[in-house]
Amino acid sequence: MSMIRLSLRRSACAVLVLLPVITLNGCALQEALNQKTLAQTEAEKVALEKAGAEKGNSWDQYLYGEYLARQKNDYAAAHIWFLKSAQSGNLHGQEDLAWDYLTGRGGVPRDDALAASWMRKSADQGSASAQYQLAKMYGAGRGVPKDRTKQIEQLEKAAQQWNPDAIRELDGLGDPHGVARQMHARDNAIQQHQEAERRNAQQQNSQPAQQRMCSMNNGQVTYLAPC
Repeated sequence: MSMIRLSLRRSACAVLVLLPVITLNGCALQEALNQKTLAQTEAEKVALEKAGAEKGNSWDQYLYGEYLARQKNDYAAAHIWFLKSAQSGNLHGQEDLAWDYLTGRGGVPRDDALAASWMRKSADQGSASAQYQLAKMYGAGRGVPKDRTKQIEQLEKAAQQWNPDAIRELDGLGDPHGVARQMHARDNAIQQHQEAERRNAQQQNSQPAQQRMCSMNNGQVTYLAPC
């Protein structure tokens, strides 16, 4: 009987000793579990992108290429998927492929003309960053003949999509068609509208809540009084 009591006391002590450890490490344990969950989620996402890429989905080909380039720093492998994506017509794949040829990353032979060709395809589909980069290529005569008119044309397209670099460069070139000024004016109008909404919200929050009135009856008359 005494041995049973002793065993129970030892078990209780073990629980009492362990509880503070679990409590103290609760946050760390939860963080570790969260990180594991995030890692699992990321792995599952990458697996789905790879599967989609292998099936010929141009968006997944681009995303899987981005994963290989940004997360694995494997630009040589990423180039293969950027090429597949670009050939399928994905504007993001086209832009990344253009950068491969422009910079020679991943061991890809540098080819300014090929870079300009793919950058133009992406720009023509509406990529503001590709439009801006193509404008720089026209300005420098890199991969294309130097052409100020086409440089400004591409800058204006990018600026109209709120590309800050394009707006800044247009300002520097004198903004011949006033596109940068239009974008500055729109920015100012948006900021003024947001500021007015913020002030209205502050005024509404600062106003005292209306007192609720209830109908009261003292047995002779009915009247309104604060609830």
